[in-house]
Amino acid sequence: MALQLHSDPQRNRERLFVARLADFLSREFDACAFDELVVSAAPRTLGDLKTAFVARLTHCVIELDDYDYTRSPDREMIDALRRLADRE
Repeated sequence: MALQLHSDPQRNRERLFVARLADFLSREFDACAFDELVVSAAPRTLGDLKTAFVARLTHCVIELDDYDYTRSPDREMIDALRRLADRE
C-alpha cells in the first residue's frame, strides 16, 4: 500500500485513514464478510478511496455517493444509504 505524503498534516491524516480503510475492507472482502459494498464519502475522500481500492474490491461496489454527510442529521445519512443499497 503506497501512500504519497503531502505537506499538509490534515491531508496526510485523511489519506492514511483512507489507506487503512481500503486495506480493512479488502481483508474483510477476502474473508467473505460481504459481496456488495455501498460507499458514501465526501467527494475528495471518495476519489481517494476509489484510487486505494484493489480491483477485486472495486468490482463489488454497487453504488457510490459523493455527498458529505458530516454536518447532516444521522437520519438523513441512514435514509440516503438505504436508498442507495435498494437501487440494485
